[in-house]
Amino acid sequence: EQEAKIKAEEERMKAREERLEWEKRIKIEEETARMKAKVDEAAALITAKVEKAAASIKAKEEEALKTKFQEDDQHIKEIEKETLTSITEDVTDKSSAEAIGGESEPLESKGGRSPE
Repeated sequence: EQEAKIKAEEERMKAREERLEWEKRIKIEEETARMKAKVDEAAALITAKVEKAAASIKAKEEEALKTKFQEDDQHIKEIEKETLTSITEDVTDKSSAEAIGGESEPLESKGGRSPE
């Protein structure tokens, strides 16, 4: 009878240990799932921030290019205006000299083109 009690107690202890082991495994799995969810959430937040930063950088680059193109366009317009003014002055000088009856200075000497 004593032996049976000892054996029954050992079986209860063994069953209790197995149950505790299973509870421990379940707790570990639950904690792992919670941690994975937190990691996934953090990764989603980081991804969103990176995408936002990339969009911001792209917008700034596009704005910089737009500004550069506008500056280049303005510079080209200024050169065209200066060239047109120079040609107009050359033509006016030649016309004035011819109207007075004198000889006009060739356009080549002023950096212009010869009419020939």
